[in-house]
Parts: sequence; C-alpha cells; structure tokens
Amino acid sequence: MATEERKEAVEELGLVFSVRGFLYNQKARISSAARISQLAKQGKRDPGAEIIFRHAHAAEEELRSILEGSIKKHPVWQRWLKDVHGVGPLLAAEIIGEFEGAFRENEGIEHFRTVSQMWAFAGLSVKDGKAVRLKKGEKAPYNGRLKSILLGRLGASLIKRDPKKSGYRRLYEKFKQEESLKIKGTEGGLASKNIHKRALRKMVKVFVSHLFEEWRKAYGLEAGRAYVFEKLGHSDYLPPIRDR
Repeated sequence: MATEERKEAVEELGLVFSVRGFLYNQKARISSAARISQLAKQGKRDPGAEIIFRHAHAAEEELRSILEGSIKKHPVWQRWLKDVHGVGPLLAAEIIGEFEGAFRENEGIEHFRTVSQMWAFAGLSVKDGKAVRLKKGEKAPYNGRLKSILLGRLGASLIKRDPKKSGYRRLYEKFKQEESLKIKGTEGGLASKNIHKRALRKMVKVFVSHLFEEWRKAYGLEAGRAYVFEKLGHSDYLPPIRDR
C-alpha cells in the first residue's frame, strides 16, 4: 500500500486502529530483533526473523511518520497538547486514539459529557476514595490499554521532566508532598511506593480533566471548569497547563 493510501486509511479508520497497528509492528520488530541477537551469539541465523524485522521496522517507521503528521492536524494538539512538555506526537496519538475508540459512528468528544465519564473509561475512577480493583476473573469495565498508557508511559514521561520547565512535574511533586503528610507513619515500608502511586494517579487525573476541557473547547463545546480538585483534596480550579 502506497504512503498516500496509508494516510487515507488513517483518516478513514481513525487513530485508534492506526496506533494499534503501529504498536503491533513495533512489538514484532523488537521480538524479532531479540531473536536475531540471541542466535547471533551462537553463530546462527533465522532468515524468517530477519524478514519479519525488516518489514516490521519499515512499517513501524512509515506509520510513525503518518501518525505524527495526522495528530499535528488534530485540534486538541494544536490548541494545547503541543505545549505540554513530555507529550510528543506519538504519545498524544495513542491517548487520543484510545479515547476516540469509545466514540460511536459520526460522534466526537461530545460522547463524554463529563470528565468523570472520561475517568471511568480510562479506569481512573475511585470507589470509597480508593482506586477500583478488579476481582480475579472479573472483566474490566474500562479500557485497560488506555489505563496502561496513562499511568505508564504518560505518567513516566511527565515526571521525568525538569520541574522548572514542566507544570505537571511540579504538580506531581505537590501531590507527593501532600500524600507524604497524609500517610506518614501509617504504612511502614510501603509508604514511599504508595506515595508515588497516589501522586502519579492524581497528576494523571488532572491531565485527563485538562484534556477533557481543551478537547471540548477545540470543537466549540461547553466544557465548564472541572472542579475535580475538591475530590482530590483541593478546592481551587487549576487551568490546563502549558509549558511553552
């Protein structure tokens, strides 16, 4: 398939399927590269793995280029995400693509009427003040892939930024300090790990509330002000963060 045809396919299918195609090829490239490397140490070759590597790598790079070009045209990227340190085009495409996976035909961000609905879809809801935990064998009522992206790659990327240049990193540090005061001396050796997880989760929820606000505004929809901070122990509205 020619590059122009791939671009048209991305526009027709939406970001979610194109992003997953990219990740599929990335996984194939990494696993085949590992096999090639392992066999090379033994003086052996696997022609099949070499073919998979070449094709997967080429498809991965082509899809990366197309996805990055596509996301840069997205209104919420142009309006806000491009100004957030730690969120590059590919990560933005993954996040937006997974949220768009909830949309019905001919539907957009109006699918999510409240930020609470976005949190629930992403597995960030709480019950009795705690993160929802699944029982063994219970099917997740949320998008597990999106939850992993938000609490994994997004969270890690945001907290790696220089606090002087990243508003979300500073917010993480603020939440971390507050959590430290809350649970100091109550959870023993687990305290430090729990402090990090709770602070990270709060930061990500704030990010999603900002995404909700900016995404809806980008399409001329009422967004209001997500006073989510009352539930997070804050009473003030924090506007979407822009680092640039």
